[in-house]
Amino acid sequence: MSWATGQPWCDRCQQRWVACSGCGTVAQARSGTWEEPLCAKCTNPDPDFWGRCPACTITWQLSTRPCQRCVLDQRVRDLLDDATGAIRPELAPFHDALTSAERPDVAFAWVSRSKARDLLDRIGRDERPVTHEVLDELPPGKVLAHLRSVLVATGSLPSRDERLVALEKRINTTV
Repeated sequence: MSWATGQPWCDRCQQRWVACSGCGTVAQARSGTWEEPLCAKCTNPDPDFWGRCPACTITWQLSTRPCQRCVLDQRVRDLLDDATGAIRPELAPFHDALTSAERPDVAFAWVSRSKARDLLDRIGRDERPVTHEVLDELPPGKVLAHLRSVLVATGSLPSRDERLVALEKRINTTV
């Protein structure tokens, strides 16, 4: 049963992220209909009913724990920490892009996967600036390719033609 409506509420509906038909924010559906879903805040707009995230004081929620976005921020900071408690300036746009993702649950799931977590941890611990050459030293794979593309998209790395680089490697290996 939904706490907000008293109506049956299946697992699929509880996990569904939507654009709220009341305020337009992207959040988990908490009531309404399939066609016109409502977020938690629009389900019960009484400000005394809701608490705020204790970390950011922005997110309205029932829980007294930090919100998903704050948990994601802390996880990414832990992974990219340069041993001084800070994120290197060249990784700041990447950090900002991850923590401001429209769906923090998806970004959190990605950084929680072992391969992504290990890569981010290695990049964070490496004292050298993040470059394509540094990434080329890491084990190749889909996760590294995705990470590289996100780093390029966020401006943390300059773009380069990956197909040309792959061709050059193949030529060198063949020769």
